Amino acid sequence: MKTIFYQQNQLKISNKALKGFEIVHTNPSDETIKEIILSLLGFDPYMALLVGNPRKIMARIQSHFKGIKAAGGLVINSNKEVLLIKRLGKWDLPKGKLESGESHRNAAIREVEEECGINGVSITQPLNTTFHIYNLNQTWVLKTCYWFAMTYHNHETLSPQIEEDITEAKWVNYKNLNIDELDTYPTIAEVLHQLQFLLE
Repeated sequence: MKTIFYQQNQLKISNKALKGFEIVHTNPSDETIKEIILSLLGFDPYMALLVGNPRKIMARIQSHFKGIKAAGGLVINSNKEVLLIKRLGKWDLPKGKLESGESHRNAAIREVEEECGINGVSITQPLNTTFHIYNLNQTWVLKTCYWFAMTYHNHETLSPQIEEDITEAKWVNYKNLNIDELDTYPTIAEVLHQLQFLLE
């Protein structure tokens, strides 16, 4: 299942029907997809389920937006602490746009190291991919972010990348991290919720 976020609104795409949704569209037409996008961007709260081929439905939705691809990391150190950054006043995970010809994995490592001022992170496994919509200079953007679980065993002092609007970078003990109360974005919370599986 794929989930597209716009602020707190959610559009879920699944290959089968799911319980708990009042708004459900099966194999939606192009016209219906346009109407759904307008509702997603215009109503608060809004949650809908689209049933069909997730890859094909996602491609049709993406055709209505400027696409941006990014990659980032959920980094865990030897003490089972999680690396968080504060960007524009909200807690976040290090991530950034792919450079031309760059792989998802290389971009994720580069962004983590650049944004936090460390070296030597390594990928252990891919995580879920997140999707969210935002308005950039009056253009609607759908960002796809590829996430990876990472480990870090060095002991460098964290140095937040100020020019990327990052004001803080710190290690947080997993047991002290209340994800549901953290001042963060829905896509970041979705990634953080995978910690319980990584640290079991």
